[in-house]
Amino acid sequence: MIEPLNTSNIPENVDNPSFWPRDQYRIPDYRPINRHLIAAERPNGSNGAERVFITLMFTGVSLNAGAAQVWGMTGGKVFTRVFRYAIGGEW
Repeated sequence: MIEPLNTSNIPENVDNPSFWPRDQYRIPDYRPINRHLIAAERPNGSNGAERVFITLMFTGVSLNAGAAQVWGMTGGKVFTRVFRYAIGGEW
């Protein structure tokens, strides 16, 4: 397996700031925002099939979110009980 070089200018080990939560388990260490991120450094699948899968998945998520927004602005105002279902702990 080939690992890409870490060309970012963010240090690997950064102390957690005072506002970072410490009272819960499994919270990762604080990582500052990299405002100089180069898109070519981001992995987008190791081969063509993975790239197509990722693209199709995020396209579907985007279409679903757009359809939900359109429904909420149009028919959802009239038909308030259609497409409603209980989500964890709401019933």
